[in-house]
Amino acid sequence: EYYLYRLYDDSSYSFIQKAEFAGWRYSQHLDQRFNDDRWRIFANDKHVFYSMMEAHGLAYPHVVALFDQNKKAALKQSRLLDSIQAARNFLQDPAIYPLFFKPVSGTYGRGAFSAISYDRETDAIKMGNGESIPLDNVLEMFQEKWARGYIMQKLLEPHPEVAALV
Repeated sequence: EYYLYRLYDDSSYSFIQKAEFAGWRYSQHLDQRFNDDRWRIFANDKHVFYSMMEAHGLAYPHVVALFDQNKKAALKQSRLLDSIQAARNFLQDPAIYPLFFKPVSGTYGRGAFSAISYDRETDAIKMGNGESIPLDNVLEMFQEKWARGYIMQKLLEPHPEVAALV
């Protein structure tokens, strides 16, 4: 953040302005100070959050599948993948792509990625950044304890005019 926001540039920021900067390290302090712990589950568990959105008729990105070996209930119009074999079979279907993958638990985009297609010859998933990742590696990610499962949703694309701007 020091380099990203050019905080080293004394001609851009006064000492007082630099002292007011709150980076990611301080964000945890702000989070604990201003957010009630009773509501934290909605921020930390995407399955619970989407379930709450669904129960109240609020829109959220379409979840195609949920990987969860603890067999939570799937969201409406989504498929529950309750084993590695079920996840493997699902991810080897070229018709499901493109998708966006994200862990059920976690913040700051940790473990999230886009998947554009599946290559049967290499048994790998082509990611949004152009790289390929072996399907076995994706399935290992699905089993990370900290992730508590994975959500797969349809990959959203920005409107062409927005995409041109960014």
